[in-house]
Amino acid sequence: QMMLCSLIPKFHDIFPNGIPSLRELQTSLELLWTEGFDPDGAKHHKFKMVGKRTWIGTVEVWSYLVFRGIDATIVQFVKTQESRAALGK
Repeated sequence: QMMLCSLIPKFHDIFPNGIPSLRELQTSLELLWTEGFDPDGAKHHKFKMVGKRTWIGTVEVWSYLVFRGIDATIVQFVKTQESRAALGK
């Protein structure tokens, strides 16, 4: 919800009622999974999010934004040499 809050002014037409509630986010995640978005996330969460106390992280927010028609990208900031090497840097 914190990430979405920062986007509300720019995407008021997509979020006319403001920040979605936690339950609305959970319901949307389950819906987007049934429509084929983020199959890895769906499998990880066993296609169930509503009512669970499961962490909604960066990938889940990305899936939600893309599902809502917002062009989104995840950026990972890499600190260690080992991590950079894994990315081919």
